[in-house]
Amino acid sequence: MALWSKTGPILGALAVVGSTVSAQSIDVSWHAPAKSQVNANFTEVLNGEGKWGFIYDTSETPIDKYGTYNWCNMPHVRKTEYVRPSDDFELKYVEL
Repeated sequence: MALWSKTGPILGALAVVGSTVSAQSIDVSWHAPAKSQVNANFTEVLNGEGKWGFIYDTSETPIDKYGTYNWCNMPHVRKTEYVRPSDDFELKYVEL
């Protein structure tokens, strides 16, 4: 039996699944993101004194802060993890 023939079992199953999915309503309305220290109050974000655990004051991420997002050095590369590519590769900038 051909996979895509009119009597094919897969096509029949897809038709059943497709009709079930299309019968459900999808909520496409806008929902505000969950409130957190970072996005709770724009005035607080601009005038606040907290750092929320991020690094803003150095391009060197200390070993004990590994994994913390460093806004001064993004993306940051560590010598211990960076593998230098072969000279056969050429770096090119692509704008999307």
